[in-house]
Amino acid sequence: MTDDESGFTFVERRHTHLDEEAVEEADQEKERLRKEAERDKAKLEAEKQKKKAKAVVYGEVDIISLFETLASTALAQMGLLPESRMPQDLRGARNSIDLLRVVKDKTEGNLTPEEKRVIDELLYTLQMNFVQASKQSAPPSPPPPQTK
Repeated sequence: MTDDESGFTFVERRHTHLDEEAVEEADQEKERLRKEAERDKAKLEAEKQKKKAKAVVYGEVDIISLFETLASTALAQMGLLPESRMPQDLRGARNSIDLLRVVKDKTEGNLTPEEKRVIDELLYTLQMNFVQASKQSAPPSPPPPQTK
């Protein structure tokens, strides 16, 4: 069967080679796209780091807000916040401090250096204040026995 008998002819349109200029242009385009992708990736990483380091804005909720809320509750329960009208509740304060310690333990390895510093400082301050509040509210100890 020849091309004349079937009614159509076959024409080869595929290119078997590219000229040197086209190859060079293709390589330059690949390199440009690679550099652009690297810039975009670096920009996204910088934005991600910027968001992590962003200061707390009023109304914004983050992990530090949770730490501060638990600490404020404990201070109020110890009777150390002058604006609080709560009666002293040392057992509740102890529970709030323990809850903050649980949050610290459960988030270990997932906190930024700033978040870790904040929770460590809050726990230290709360524990010291708790000791002081406990001493002040403890009944006086009985006098030692007298010997003759």
